[in-house]
Amino acid sequence: MKVTVQFNIRMTFAFIGLEVLTYPIHPIHPHDLTPSHVKTWFPESVVLQDVIGLTSAVLGIVASMYIVRALWNRLFPSLCQWNEITLAESYAVSLLAAMLIY
Repeated sequence: MKVTVQFNIRMTFAFIGLEVLTYPIHPIHPHDLTPSHVKTWFPESVVLQDVIGLTSAVLGIVASMYIVRALWNRLFPSLCQWNEITLAESYAVSLLAAMLIY
């Protein structure tokens, strides 16, 4: 499979969707120790904060797995002659990236 302009556009929208899915758990000010958006939306309901936060995190992880796999399988086999990866391997790559970033 080749990387095309249409593929890049779809991946851009997929990344925007990922950001929307994980928006509730993003901090309001990333460089401060401010609470996440969901905590300000529902300050009185810890249960609702936890349910929305957990749902957002799980959906974000699943979406990132598909995005990483799609990008890897389109880009690296043609550039580097590397093998395609599975969803489990894309999850591992996502974990590695998260550990290196945070």
